[in-house]
Amino acid sequence: MKGMRGAIAQLGMVMLAFWPVWIWYGTRTTDGSDEPLGVVALLSLVLIIAMRRQHREEPRGLCPAVLFLLVVYCALCSFAPKTILAALGVFALTLSLRNLGLTGRLYWGDWLLVMLSLPVVASLNFYAGYPLRVLSSHLAVLFLNLGALGVTRSGAQIFLDNCLVSIDQPCSGIKTLWTAVFLAALLAGLKRLSPAATVRVAFFAVFASIIANALRVSSLVYLETGAINVPPFLHDPVHTGVGVASFALFAVLIVFYAGSREQSRVIAESREERERIPSGRLAAVMSSLLILCFAVSSSVAAVLPVMGPKETVAAPVVFPGFPSSFEGRQLEEVPLSSLTRRFAGSFPGRIGVFADGRRRIVIRFVHASTRQLHPSSDCYRAGGYDIDWLPELIDGAGIEWGRFRASRGRETLVVRERIFDSGGGSRKQSFTDVSAWYWSALMGRSRGPWWAITVVEPSPPQEERHGSDP
Repeated sequence: MKGMRGAIAQLGMVMLAFWPVWIWYGTRTTDGSDEPLGVVALLSLVLIIAMRRQHREEPRGLCPAVLFLLVVYCALCSFAPKTILAALGVFALTLSLRNLGLTGRLYWGDWLLVMLSLPVVASLNFYAGYPLRVLSSHLAVLFLNLGALGVTRSGAQIFLDNCLVSIDQPCSGIKTLWTAVFLAALLAGLKRLSPAATVRVAFFAVFASIIANALRVSSLVYLETGAINVPPFLHDPVHTGVGVASFALFAVLIVFYAGSREQSRVIAESREERERIPSGRLAAVMSSLLILCFAVSSSVAAVLPVMGPKETVAAPVVFPGFPSSFEGRQLEEVPLSSLTRRFAGSFPGRIGVFADGRRRIVIRFVHASTRQLHPSSDCYRAGGYDIDWLPELIDGAGIEWGRFRASRGRETLVVRERIFDSGGGSRKQSFTDVSAWYWSALMGRSRGPWWAITVVEPSPPQEERHGSDP
């Protein structure tokens, strides 16, 4: 009974301390700005726990590991990314449920599913999208040149004779990577693999997903450059089928590899960690101290997010003002919505919204590499639009734009965007997606300040759906 009271008190303190995490988690999962893949991982974990039909365990009382997570959260909550704080929260909650005896024993595959339950696909696209595209294009060039095709690469672009194939955002392989790691975690949880076996399967899944995406890109170079002639009506099915087939092959390999690790599973209950609580007066003193530490740390964690606004750093450059025209048309400024004004308050730069009679133009001036310069596709996805990626556009001035189609009901919009720097006395650099800009800015290859231009216009009746991008 005493262990039950301690475990319930711990769960209550965790729910209180991490209240911003639960709000962020629920909002990010339901607002449409991220892929709902985390829900799949969470439901899979619940199903695995239910399938094990373990005997109900006695509550274990307070868990020192949860206290450690609370202390780390208090130290990081003022500056750490929301994803890191959310990871601390869901791990603390899972440990609390474990101590309450509701989950039974948890294996490393289960903990990997807990991590995958976080809504992080949008963040992965931002941080890892461009590096994965570069890696895939580099491997694709190696594979293609093995077939004496004679291709070259620059960044995330592949050149074959006079043809250019851009490896755009949907071809980064983020979803393939997430699905491969999810499959590895699911198999590790079902087979109750040991920690070492789980790590090996997870690393194999990461490796397999990267190779699968590189082979997919290699195959699509043949398709997009016309090296293999495909009727126009088969272009999209073949494009999609190549991606599915390449991943399916490696998914089978992941399943077989996980099966070969099955002998490494942990089945000896004697090896399971068991907290040995001292008896007598020492036990009472330690328990009281632990409860006190929990109460203090959870209270501090709960109030830190509302103790006041964070300090903001003054802009290191002078804002030159928004342009009065764009592509030969006069711009009329549109008042910012209340939500955009609040967001602009902490944005490292300026945000302006304009109209030119037919189009909506969003101009963002930014003076630092920041996660707040997020892709426009995230905003439209959060607004309930379906996103359909289009080939990159090269306009009449020779400028490249990233593009997508946003559809909601009868409304269909074509959105194009680009980011470019001020040049700084050298050649001006331009980017068609946020991930490529972020890494170039972070590593000093592109120097600010930068301008991000987003153009929104009604979709033409017959929008060309094919292009040179995989």
